[in-house]
Parts: sequence; C-alpha cells; structure tokens
Amino acid sequence: MSKSRPFWLAVLVANVLGIMSVLFFAHSSRGEAPSSVAAMTFSTYPMQKVVYQVTDGESWLNRGYSARVLGTAGNHIKALGAKNIDLRMVLAGDGVKLLQSAKGDQALRKKIDDLKNQGMKILVCRNTLLNQGIDPDNDLYDVRPEDIVLAGVAEVTALQQQGFVYIRP
Repeated sequence: MSKSRPFWLAVLVANVLGIMSVLFFAHSSRGEAPSSVAAMTFSTYPMQKVVYQVTDGESWLNRGYSARVLGTAGNHIKALGAKNIDLRMVLAGDGVKLLQSAKGDQALRKKIDDLKNQGMKILVCRNTLLNQGIDPDNDLYDVRPEDIVLAGVAEVTALQQQGFVYIRP
C-alpha cells in the first residue's frame, strides 16, 4: 500500500496544478471588447422576475465568487433597467459567505448597496443561520428580519410558483 501512495500523491498534485493553471489563464486572458461590439444596439427585453439561488461561497479555489455573482446580477439589471426586473437573491449554505465577506470588504458592501438601491432583494435562509450558528446582526452585512426566510429551498420554490425564473449563477 505504501508503494501506491507516491502515485496518488502525484495524481493529486497534478490535478491541483491543472486546476490552478486553468484558473490563472481564465483570469489573465480577459481583455477589452472591440469598439464595434461596444457600439452595438439591441432590442429591449420584457419585464423579468428572477430568483438567483446562491449556495456556494468564497474559498481558495473559488476566489472572487461573491464579486462575480454580484457582477452577474448587476449586468442583468443593467440589461433590462431597474424598473423592468424583479430580482431576488436567495442565500443558503455557503452562499451566506457573501454577506459574511461583505462585513470586512468595503468594495463588496458598495456593490451590494448599489444593487439593493436598484431593487434587488437579498434573502437569507434561516435554517443556514441556525445550523451554522450565524448571528445576522453581528456576522452578516445589512440583514434585516424581513430579509430572513424560513428555508432557502422553500423560498426558491415559492418564487418559482409565482412565476420567477430560476438561475443558479
């Protein structure tokens, strides 16, 4: 058994290095769009009701996740206009890390505030708070009692039954 340990260690290291290189090149290859793309015009979209279910959070492998989720929401609002979208973001499980991270990150707080000012509602799963021992008043950024829902998955389902389209960013 000890003879196979170096093999599996090598496989693990190779996989980690492969993942890290993919992440590095994905982030480093971003550039500016050609001006011809920026100048394009599009028809407008109809009113949309959307629920984003966020159950992933920041980790060493998923750095920048919160900013990307908020960026996606911001792009969605920008594409439709704030008056043409009813956007709810339901945070459960590791998704509450978005608001935990925001406690100490001014840039993240600004993004959250900007989106809320445009009408996005952030809802937090009560079950997650209880199971993880999270105090919304002390551990999370800008959560009011009316922002807490009984169960994240039940809220997502109820919103879908009300005609909201489900998105998992």
